[in-house]
Amino acid sequence: MKQHLRVSRGLLTAAAFAALILTTAPPAAALEGYTNGRLSVVSEPDAPPSPYVAYYDGGEEKALSELTWTDEGRSGKAVALDGKSQYLQVGDTMQLSSPQLSFATWMYWKGPVEGVDSSFHAQRLFTMTNRRGTSWVSLAPHARDDSAPDEEGRILDGVYLDFYKDGGDGLKIQLFNPAVQDSESYGIPLNEWHHVALVFTAEELLVYLDGRVWFRQGLLMGANELLSSRFIIGNGSLWEGGMFHGLIDDAALYDFALSADQVRMLAGGVDPLAEGAALPAPAEPYLPTAPSYTTAPPSATATTAAGTGTLMGLPYWGVYTLGGLIVVFVGLTAVSNVYENRRRRPPGEDDPPDETAEDPVGEAAGEAADEGADRPVEAPADEAAGGSAGEADAGSAGEERNAKEKGEEDQ
Repeated sequence: MKQHLRVSRGLLTAAAFAALILTTAPPAAALEGYTNGRLSVVSEPDAPPSPYVAYYDGGEEKALSELTWTDEGRSGKAVALDGKSQYLQVGDTMQLSSPQLSFATWMYWKGPVEGVDSSFHAQRLFTMTNRRGTSWVSLAPHARDDSAPDEEGRILDGVYLDFYKDGGDGLKIQLFNPAVQDSESYGIPLNEWHHVALVFTAEELLVYLDGRVWFRQGLLMGANELLSSRFIIGNGSLWEGGMFHGLIDDAALYDFALSADQVRMLAGGVDPLAEGAALPAPAEPYLPTAPSYTTAPPSATATTAAGTGTLMGLPYWGVYTLGGLIVVFVGLTAVSNVYENRRRRPPGEDDPPDETAEDPVGEAAGEAADEGADRPVEAPADEAAGGSAGEADAGSAGEERNAKEKGEEDQ
Protein backbone atom coordinates (compact mmCIF):
# COMPACT_ATOMS: atom_id res chain seq x y z
CA MET A 1 0.00 0.00 0.00
CA LYS A 2 2.79 2.44 0.83
CA GLN A 3 4.35 1.79 -2.54
CA HIS A 4 1.13 2.77 -4.32
CA LEU A 5 0.81 5.86 -2.16
CA ARG A 6 4.35 6.93 -3.06
CA VAL A 7 3.65 6.55 -6.78
CA SER A 8 0.41 8.55 -6.47
CA ARG A 9 2.15 11.25 -4.48
CA GLY A 10 4.83 11.51 -7.18
CA LEU A 11 2.27 11.90 -9.94
CA LEU A 12 0.25 14.41 -7.95
CA THR A 13 3.38 16.39 -7.23
CA ALA A 14 4.27 16.53 -10.92
CA ALA A 15 0.72 17.61 -11.82
CA ALA A 16 0.69 20.26 -9.10
CA PHE A 17 4.04 21.60 -10.26
CA ALA A 18 2.80 21.85 -13.88
CA ALA A 19 -0.38 23.61 -12.73
CA LEU A 20 1.69 26.02 -10.65
CA ILE A 21 3.77 26.95 -13.69
CA LEU A 22 0.67 27.53 -15.82
CA THR A 23 -1.18 29.59 -13.22
CA THR A 24 1.76 31.71 -12.15
CA ALA A 25 3.19 32.39 -15.61
CA PRO A 26 3.36 36.13 -16.29
CA PRO A 27 0.67 37.46 -18.66
CA ALA A 28 1.65 38.04 -22.26
CA ALA A 29 2.87 41.54 -23.00
CA ALA A 30 0.41 43.86 -24.74
CA LEU A 31 0.79 43.90 -28.50
CA GLU A 32 2.23 47.04 -30.03
CA GLY A 33 -0.13 49.39 -31.84
CA TYR A 34 -3.22 48.52 -29.79
CA THR A 35 -4.96 51.13 -27.63
CA ASN A 36 -7.24 49.61 -25.00
CA GLY A 37 -7.08 46.38 -26.99
CA ARG A 38 -7.95 47.91 -30.37
CA LEU A 39 -5.83 48.72 -33.43
CA SER A 40 -7.78 50.97 -35.76
CA VAL A 41 -7.30 50.25 -39.48
CA VAL A 42 -9.96 52.50 -41.03
CA SER A 43 -11.75 55.25 -39.13
CA GLU A 44 -11.63 58.79 -40.52
CA PRO A 45 -9.12 60.53 -42.81
CA ASP A 46 -8.18 63.07 -40.12
CA ALA A 47 -7.40 60.35 -37.53
CA PRO A 48 -3.70 59.89 -36.65
CA PRO A 49 -2.30 57.22 -39.01
CA SER A 50 -1.07 54.01 -37.44
CA PRO A 51 2.54 53.02 -38.20
CA TYR A 52 1.33 49.41 -38.31
CA VAL A 53 -1.15 49.95 -41.17
CA ALA A 54 0.18 50.00 -44.75
CA TYR A 55 -1.54 50.88 -48.02
CA TYR A 56 -0.60 49.13 -51.26
CA ASP A 57 -1.47 50.07 -54.82
CA GLY A 58 -0.10 48.11 -57.77
CA GLY A 59 2.12 46.04 -55.47
CA GLU A 60 3.91 49.13 -54.09
CA GLU A 61 3.49 50.60 -50.64
CA LYS A 62 1.97 54.08 -50.70
CA ALA A 63 1.46 56.73 -48.06
CA LEU A 64 -1.81 56.45 -46.16
CA SER A 65 -2.58 59.98 -47.26
CA GLU A 66 -3.02 58.63 -50.79
CA LEU A 67 -6.01 56.48 -49.81
CA THR A 68 -9.25 57.24 -51.61
CA TRP A 69 -11.92 58.44 -49.16
CA THR A 70 -15.62 58.79 -49.92
CA ASP A 71 -18.48 60.54 -48.13
CA GLU A 72 -20.66 57.45 -48.58
CA GLY A 73 -19.40 55.77 -45.39
CA ARG A 74 -21.51 53.83 -42.90
CA SER A 75 -20.72 56.59 -40.42
CA GLY A 76 -18.73 59.51 -41.76
CA LYS A 77 -16.24 58.67 -44.49
CA ALA A 78 -15.11 55.31 -45.84
CA VAL A 79 -12.11 53.99 -47.78
CA ALA A 80 -12.78 53.01 -51.39
CA LEU A 81 -10.88 50.05 -52.91
CA ASP A 82 -10.96 49.67 -56.69
CA GLY A 83 -10.89 45.85 -56.90
CA LYS A 84 -7.84 45.96 -59.17
CA SER A 85 -4.70 46.83 -57.23
CA GLN A 86 -5.51 48.44 -53.87
CA TYR A 87 -5.53 46.89 -50.41
CA LEU A 88 -4.59 47.55 -46.77
CA GLN A 89 -2.25 45.46 -44.65
CA VAL A 90 -1.46 45.14 -40.95
CA GLY A 91 1.51 43.18 -39.72
CA ASP A 92 4.88 41.82 -40.71
CA THR A 93 5.76 42.59 -37.10
CA MET A 94 3.99 41.15 -34.01
CA GLN A 95 0.46 42.58 -34.23
CA LEU A 96 -1.13 39.15 -34.76
CA SER A 97 0.84 37.05 -32.26
CA SER A 98 -2.03 36.33 -29.88
CA PRO A 99 -4.12 33.16 -29.41
CA GLN A 100 -7.21 35.37 -29.09
CA LEU A 101 -7.78 37.90 -31.85
CA SER A 102 -10.70 39.67 -33.54
CA PHE A 103 -11.34 41.71 -36.66
CA ALA A 104 -14.48 43.69 -37.38
CA THR A 105 -15.48 45.96 -40.25
CA TRP A 106 -18.35 47.45 -42.19
CA MET A 107 -18.31 46.55 -45.88
CA TYR A 108 -20.20 47.83 -48.93
CA TRP A 109 -19.60 45.41 -51.75
CA LYS A 110 -19.83 46.70 -55.32
CA GLY A 111 -19.27 43.30 -56.95
CA PRO A 112 -17.46 42.63 -60.24
CA VAL A 113 -14.92 44.98 -61.74
CA GLU A 114 -15.10 45.86 -65.39
CA GLY A 115 -12.17 44.39 -67.28
CA VAL A 116 -11.19 41.90 -64.54
CA ASP A 117 -12.09 38.33 -65.47
CA SER A 118 -13.86 36.20 -62.84
CA SER A 119 -13.56 38.99 -60.29
CA PHE A 120 -16.99 38.46 -58.71
CA HIS A 121 -16.63 35.04 -57.04
CA ALA A 122 -12.87 35.33 -56.49
CA GLN A 123 -12.93 38.53 -54.42
CA ARG A 124 -11.80 38.31 -50.79
CA LEU A 125 -12.80 40.71 -48.05
CA PHE A 126 -9.79 39.78 -45.87
CA THR A 127 -6.97 37.24 -45.61
CA MET A 128 -4.80 36.49 -42.60
CA THR A 129 -1.64 34.62 -43.59
CA ASN A 130 1.94 33.85 -42.65
CA ARG A 131 4.92 35.36 -44.48
CA ARG A 132 5.35 32.37 -46.80
CA GLY A 133 1.68 32.27 -47.74
CA THR A 134 1.44 28.60 -46.72
CA SER A 135 -1.16 29.04 -43.95
CA TRP A 136 -4.18 31.31 -44.06
CA VAL A 137 -7.78 32.09 -43.21
CA SER A 138 -9.70 34.05 -45.84
CA LEU A 139 -13.29 35.20 -46.35
CA ALA A 140 -15.05 35.61 -49.70
CA PRO A 141 -18.36 37.55 -49.66
CA HIS A 142 -19.72 35.30 -52.41
CA ALA A 143 -17.85 32.30 -53.81
CA ARG A 144 -19.30 29.72 -56.14
CA ASP A 145 -18.22 26.16 -56.99
CA ASP A 146 -20.51 23.59 -58.55
CA SER A 147 -17.78 21.02 -59.25
CA ALA A 148 -18.35 19.01 -56.06
CA PRO A 149 -22.03 18.92 -55.04
CA ASP A 150 -23.00 17.19 -51.81
CA GLU A 151 -25.29 14.16 -51.48
CA GLU A 152 -28.36 16.32 -52.07
CA GLY A 153 -26.88 18.07 -55.07
CA ARG A 154 -26.25 21.34 -53.22
CA ILE A 155 -23.21 23.43 -54.03
CA LEU A 156 -21.08 26.25 -52.68
CA ASP A 157 -22.88 29.45 -53.62
CA GLY A 158 -22.46 32.14 -50.98
CA VAL A 159 -20.26 33.35 -48.15
CA TYR A 160 -17.15 31.20 -47.98
CA LEU A 161 -14.44 30.85 -45.32
CA ASP A 162 -11.25 29.06 -46.34
CA PHE A 163 -8.81 27.87 -43.65
CA TYR A 164 -5.54 26.14 -44.38
CA LYS A 165 -2.64 25.26 -42.09
CA ASP A 166 0.53 23.74 -43.49
CA GLY A 167 2.63 21.04 -41.82
CA GLY A 168 2.51 17.30 -42.47
CA ASP A 169 -0.37 16.61 -44.85
CA GLY A 170 -1.83 20.01 -44.03
CA LEU A 171 -5.20 20.91 -42.54
CA LYS A 172 -7.85 22.40 -44.79
CA ILE A 173 -11.28 23.54 -43.61
CA GLN A 174 -13.98 25.08 -45.81
CA LEU A 175 -17.10 26.66 -44.31
CA PHE A 176 -20.11 27.59 -46.41
CA ASN A 177 -23.90 27.25 -46.66
CA PRO A 178 -24.88 24.51 -49.15
CA ALA A 179 -27.28 25.96 -51.70
CA VAL A 180 -29.62 24.35 -54.22
CA GLN A 181 -28.09 25.07 -57.58
CA ASP A 182 -29.72 27.87 -59.56
CA SER A 183 -32.36 28.51 -56.89
CA GLU A 184 -30.49 29.45 -53.71
CA SER A 185 -27.66 31.81 -52.93
CA TYR A 186 -26.17 32.83 -49.60
CA GLY A 187 -23.79 35.53 -50.73
CA ILE A 188 -23.62 38.99 -49.17
CA PRO A 189 -25.81 41.25 -51.31
CA LEU A 190 -24.30 44.03 -53.39
CA ASN A 191 -24.56 47.74 -52.73
CA GLU A 192 -25.60 47.42 -49.08
CA TRP A 193 -23.74 48.02 -45.82
CA HIS A 194 -23.15 44.85 -43.82
CA HIS A 195 -21.10 44.16 -40.73
CA VAL A 196 -18.58 41.32 -40.71
CA ALA A 197 -16.54 40.07 -37.74
CA LEU A 198 -13.90 37.35 -37.38
CA VAL A 199 -13.21 36.13 -33.85
CA PHE A 200 -10.53 33.72 -32.63
CA THR A 201 -11.11 32.52 -29.08
CA ALA A 202 -8.67 30.17 -27.38
CA GLU A 203 -10.75 27.24 -28.63
CA GLU A 204 -12.62 28.18 -31.80
CA LEU A 205 -13.03 30.45 -34.81
CA LEU A 206 -16.27 32.34 -35.38
CA VAL A 207 -17.59 34.48 -38.23
CA TYR A 208 -20.40 36.94 -37.53
CA LEU A 209 -22.55 38.55 -40.23
CA ASP A 210 -24.65 41.51 -39.11
CA GLY A 211 -24.17 40.56 -35.46
CA ARG A 212 -25.08 36.88 -35.69
CA VAL A 213 -22.87 33.80 -35.67
CA TRP A 214 -22.66 32.49 -39.22
CA PHE A 215 -19.73 30.05 -39.03
CA ARG A 216 -18.18 28.30 -36.02
CA GLN A 217 -15.16 25.99 -36.11
CA GLY A 218 -13.19 24.45 -33.24
CA LEU A 219 -9.47 25.31 -33.17
CA LEU A 220 -7.33 24.09 -30.29
CA MET A 221 -4.76 26.91 -30.37
CA GLY A 222 -6.81 29.76 -31.79
CA ALA A 223 -5.07 32.31 -33.99
CA ASN A 224 -1.69 30.86 -33.00
CA GLU A 225 -2.40 27.88 -35.26
CA LEU A 226 -1.60 29.99 -38.31
CA LEU A 227 1.54 31.68 -37.00
CA SER A 228 0.23 34.64 -38.97
CA SER A 229 2.17 37.80 -39.56
CA ARG A 230 -0.06 39.68 -42.02
CA PHE A 231 -3.69 40.72 -42.02
CA ILE A 232 -4.76 41.91 -45.48
CA ILE A 233 -7.99 43.83 -46.07
CA GLY A 234 -9.29 43.87 -49.62
CA ASN A 235 -7.01 41.26 -51.15
CA GLY A 236 -6.88 37.48 -51.26
CA SER A 237 -3.15 37.78 -51.97
CA LEU A 238 -3.03 34.08 -52.87
CA TRP A 239 -5.70 33.96 -55.56
CA GLU A 240 -5.90 35.64 -58.94
CA GLY A 241 -8.62 38.27 -59.03
CA GLY A 242 -8.92 38.33 -55.24
CA MET A 243 -9.01 42.14 -54.88
CA PHE A 244 -12.09 43.53 -53.11
CA HIS A 245 -14.19 46.09 -54.95
CA GLY A 246 -16.12 48.25 -52.51
CA LEU A 247 -16.03 50.45 -49.40
CA ILE A 248 -14.51 49.74 -45.98
CA ASP A 249 -15.51 51.61 -42.82
CA ASP A 250 -14.72 51.37 -39.10
CA ALA A 251 -12.32 48.46 -39.56
CA ALA A 252 -10.24 47.42 -36.56
CA LEU A 253 -8.27 44.55 -35.04
CA TYR A 254 -8.66 43.59 -31.38
CA ASP A 255 -6.07 41.71 -29.33
CA PHE A 256 -8.78 39.74 -27.55
CA ALA A 257 -11.82 37.68 -28.48
CA LEU A 258 -14.88 39.88 -28.89
CA SER A 259 -17.91 38.47 -27.10
CA ALA A 260 -21.20 37.91 -28.92
CA ASP A 261 -22.66 40.99 -27.21
CA GLN A 262 -19.70 43.12 -28.23
CA VAL A 263 -20.08 42.02 -31.86
CA ARG A 264 -23.78 42.84 -31.73
CA MET A 265 -22.90 46.29 -30.40
CA LEU A 266 -20.52 46.91 -33.28
CA ALA A 267 -23.16 45.74 -35.77
CA GLY A 268 -25.61 48.14 -34.14
CA GLY A 269 -23.25 51.10 -34.37
CA VAL A 270 -22.22 51.07 -30.68
CA ASP A 271 -18.60 51.12 -29.54
CA PRO A 272 -18.31 48.15 -27.12
CA LEU A 273 -15.21 49.65 -25.48
CA ALA A 274 -16.94 52.91 -24.63
CA GLU A 275 -18.01 53.49 -21.05
CA GLY A 276 -21.62 52.54 -20.49
CA ALA A 277 -21.93 50.73 -23.83
CA ALA A 278 -25.21 48.82 -24.15
CA LEU A 279 -26.80 46.52 -26.69
CA PRO A 280 -28.84 48.35 -29.34
CA ALA A 281 -32.23 47.27 -30.59
CA PRO A 282 -32.09 44.16 -32.77
CA ALA A 283 -31.25 44.95 -36.38
CA GLU A 284 -32.56 43.15 -39.42
CA PRO A 285 -29.93 40.83 -40.91
CA TYR A 286 -29.20 40.84 -44.60
CA LEU A 287 -31.30 38.52 -46.70
CA PRO A 288 -30.06 35.93 -49.18
CA THR A 289 -31.25 36.57 -52.69
CA ALA A 290 -33.43 33.43 -52.71
CA PRO A 291 -35.41 31.65 -51.39
CA SER A 292 -37.39 33.29 -48.58
CA TYR A 293 -35.33 33.67 -45.45
CA THR A 294 -36.09 32.05 -42.10
CA THR A 295 -35.39 33.39 -38.61
CA ALA A 296 -32.25 31.27 -38.16
CA PRO A 297 -29.10 31.42 -40.32
CA PRO A 298 -28.80 28.59 -42.83
CA SER A 299 -26.80 25.66 -41.52
CA ALA A 300 -23.14 25.77 -42.40
CA THR A 301 -21.13 22.90 -43.80
CA ALA A 302 -17.53 22.27 -42.81
CA THR A 303 -15.45 20.18 -45.16
CA THR A 304 -11.90 18.98 -44.73
CA ALA A 305 -9.39 17.81 -47.28
CA ALA A 306 -9.14 14.06 -47.79
CA GLY A 307 -7.02 12.40 -45.13
CA THR A 308 -7.00 15.45 -42.91
CA GLY A 309 -9.90 14.89 -40.53
CA THR A 310 -9.69 17.01 -37.43
CA LEU A 311 -10.41 16.84 -33.73
CA MET A 312 -10.31 20.11 -31.75
CA GLY A 313 -8.79 21.76 -34.76
CA LEU A 314 -5.90 19.29 -35.05
CA PRO A 315 -5.44 16.40 -37.48
CA TYR A 316 -6.43 13.05 -36.01
CA TRP A 317 -2.85 11.81 -36.26
CA GLY A 318 -1.70 14.79 -34.21
CA VAL A 319 -4.26 14.11 -31.46
CA TYR A 320 -3.36 10.39 -31.39
CA THR A 321 0.35 11.20 -31.22
CA LEU A 322 -0.19 13.64 -28.37
CA GLY A 323 -2.32 11.12 -26.48
CA GLY A 324 0.31 8.41 -26.95
CA LEU A 325 3.07 10.65 -25.65
CA ILE A 326 1.00 11.49 -22.57
CA VAL A 327 0.38 7.79 -21.87
CA VAL A 328 4.09 6.99 -22.29
CA PHE A 329 5.05 9.85 -20.00
CA VAL A 330 2.65 8.75 -17.25
CA GLY A 331 3.79 5.13 -17.58
CA LEU A 332 7.49 6.01 -17.37
CA THR A 333 6.80 8.26 -14.38
CA ALA A 334 5.03 5.43 -12.56
CA VAL A 335 7.82 2.92 -13.32
CA SER A 336 10.45 5.40 -12.21
CA ASN A 337 8.64 5.98 -8.90
CA VAL A 338 8.34 2.25 -8.24
CA TYR A 339 12.02 1.71 -9.01
CA GLU A 340 13.13 4.56 -6.76
CA ASN A 341 10.95 3.35 -3.87
CA ARG A 342 12.38 -0.17 -4.11
CA ARG A 343 15.94 1.11 -4.34
CA ARG A 344 15.66 3.41 -1.33
CA ARG A 345 13.72 1.01 0.94
CA PRO A 346 15.87 -0.60 3.70
CA PRO A 347 16.16 -4.41 3.48
CA GLY A 348 13.27 -6.18 5.12
CA GLU A 349 11.03 -3.08 5.37
CA ASP A 350 7.41 -3.92 4.75
CA ASP A 351 8.44 -7.56 3.91
CA PRO A 352 6.77 -10.08 6.31
CA PRO A 353 8.72 -13.31 7.03
CA ASP A 354 7.98 -16.10 4.61
CA GLU A 355 7.01 -19.20 6.53
CA THR A 356 7.59 -21.36 3.50
CA ALA A 357 11.22 -20.28 3.09
CA GLU A 358 13.83 -23.06 3.49
CA ASP A 359 16.31 -23.10 6.41
CA PRO A 360 19.69 -24.22 5.06
CA VAL A 361 21.13 -24.91 8.55
CA GLY A 362 18.20 -27.03 9.68
CA GLU A 363 18.13 -28.83 6.36
CA ALA A 364 21.83 -29.79 6.69
CA ALA A 365 21.29 -31.05 10.20
CA GLY A 366 18.37 -33.16 9.13
CA GLU A 367 20.31 -34.68 6.29
CA ALA A 368 23.16 -35.62 8.68
CA ALA A 369 20.72 -37.32 11.08
CA ASP A 370 19.28 -39.36 8.28
CA GLU A 371 22.72 -40.56 7.21
CA GLY A 372 23.64 -41.59 10.80
CA ALA A 373 20.55 -43.74 11.05
CA ASP A 374 21.70 -45.81 8.09
CA ARG A 375 25.27 -46.48 9.34
CA PRO A 376 26.25 -49.19 12.07
CA VAL A 377 26.80 -47.83 15.55
CA GLU A 378 30.55 -47.55 16.46
CA ALA A 379 31.96 -47.82 19.96
CA PRO A 380 33.55 -44.84 21.58
CA ALA A 381 37.29 -44.42 21.18
CA ASP A 382 38.20 -45.27 24.82
CA GLU A 383 36.08 -48.42 24.75
CA ALA A 384 37.77 -49.54 21.57
CA ALA A 385 41.20 -48.95 23.05
CA GLY A 386 40.33 -50.96 26.19
CA GLY A 387 39.14 -53.92 24.13
CA SER A 388 42.41 -54.08 22.18
CA ALA A 389 44.52 -54.04 25.37
CA GLY A 390 42.48 -56.95 26.87
CA GLU A 391 42.92 -59.00 23.77
CA ALA A 392 46.71 -58.45 23.90
CA ASP A 393 46.94 -59.56 27.59
CA ALA A 394 44.94 -62.70 26.88
CA GLY A 395 47.28 -63.63 24.02
CA SER A 396 50.41 -63.23 26.20
CA ALA A 397 48.97 -65.41 28.99
CA GLY A 398 48.17 -68.17 26.51
CA GLU A 399 51.67 -68.13 25.08
CA GLU A 400 53.25 -68.51 28.60
CA ARG A 401 50.98 -71.44 29.41
CA ASN A 402 51.89 -73.25 26.21
CA ALA A 403 55.56 -72.77 26.81
CA LYS A 404 55.30 -74.18 30.35
CA GLU A 405 53.40 -77.25 29.18
CA LYS A 406 56.03 -77.95 26.53
CA GLY A 407 58.84 -77.75 29.10
CA GLU A 408 57.19 -80.30 31.36
CA GLU A 409 56.88 -82.74 28.50
CA ASP A 410 60.62 -82.50 27.70
CA GLN A 411 61.52 -83.37 31.30
